[in-house]
Amino acid sequence: MKSHFLASWCYVVYAYFALLRLMMGRNCTFLQDRFLNSDI
Repeated sequence: MKSHFLASWCYVVYAYFALLRLMMGRNCTFLQDRFLNSDI
């Protein structure tokens, strides 16, 4: 039971960081697009 709880907790943390990386990546590309468009 405890090992199952630990595994689920690790899965939640992994999913959270994966989502965080995805959001950060999108924000970086979004800012780059805005910068390039404003530079033209």
